[in-house]
Amino acid sequence: MRRDLAETAVPAPLARFLSKAEVLKITGWSDTTLWREERAGRFPASVQTSRNRVGYLESEVRTWHEARIAARNARAA
Repeated sequence: MRRDLAETAVPAPLARFLSKAEVLKITGWSDTTLWREERAGRFPASVQTSRNRVGYLESEVRTWHEARIAARNARAA
């Protein structure tokens, strides 16, 4: 009997959440600035990971970070 390809495929790794402390370290921002940027839609939204914790998807933070660098490089060119 032939197994379906989807049954034999290796599952994708789970997305990693960054803690607020990790995001503050990456951005160099204060807690208040992170809150303002997130609320204004200029930074990826947090995800409630438990009752008292939020996390940020690493892939979204990485994309935001790379976009900031690309914008800087475009201005310099």
